[in-house]
Amino acid sequence: MTSEERRQQLFPKLSDDELRCLMPHGTEQLLAPGEILFQEGDAEDGFYVVLSGALRVTRRVAGEDALLALHEARQFTGALSMFTHETSIATGYAVGPTNVLRINSEGFQSVMRACPAIASGILSVMAMRRPEADALARQREKMAALGKLSAGLAHELNNPAAAAGFPGDAAAVGI
Repeated sequence: MTSEERRQQLFPKLSDDELRCLMPHGTEQLLAPGEILFQEGDAEDGFYVVLSGALRVTRRVAGEDALLALHEARQFTGALSMFTHETSIATGYAVGPTNVLRINSEGFQSVMRACPAIASGILSVMAMRRPEADALARQREKMAALGKLSAGLAHELNNPAAAAGFPGDAAAVGI
């Protein structure tokens, strides 16, 4: 599978029929540029479909925000944490003026009854995304640790007196 095919599998766009089925079960919410929709560590009680604009989803890794996804119109995020009763693993915020459809847990249960094929497809995509996000976070953490190790090693190599553990300056060790 190519990387483009994998991206399309993880971030599909909803069809007109799928949107029509979802719309009665949620409420539209207009977000200002930079406005946070959900935040890492908070309880998440929503499934979100981007109707217009874009939603940037990031995760804090090694003190920096790592981009997990950029959801555009007809793409969705959320849902999995509201069923597992875990906190959100990421933060989602509007890139510019963004309109989203927010469906809470009760509304999503209604979607599961009214549109079972759509709900099943959404849940399978969300379940695939979780390990991908965790793997990305682990990779970024390893890269950050490697960067710190290499910076420390470079410092020690550039300072032979410190590397040898001798106090004082280079003259004191006969250099």
